[in-house]
Amino acid sequence: MNLNLSGKTVLVCGSSQGLGLASAIELALLGANVVLMARDEAKLKVALNLLNADSKQNHSYLVADFNDSNTV
Repeated sequence: MNLNLSGKTVLVCGSSQGLGLASAIELALLGANVVLMARDEAKLKVALNLLNADSKQNHSYLVADFNDSNTV
């Protein structure tokens, strides 16, 4: 199956490591603009650099902690 997500924007929570990061990487490979979201900004910056941007996607990140509803 060939999914083309070009022009789509996806939000991936918990995306600084593990399954969230793996999902974000795959979504970027499918052409999506990926918004990473997690609580550790340093890890988000590293994760952002792992995302494919061959299709000139505009990836970004948001720092938020689900334990603090004011940050979400």
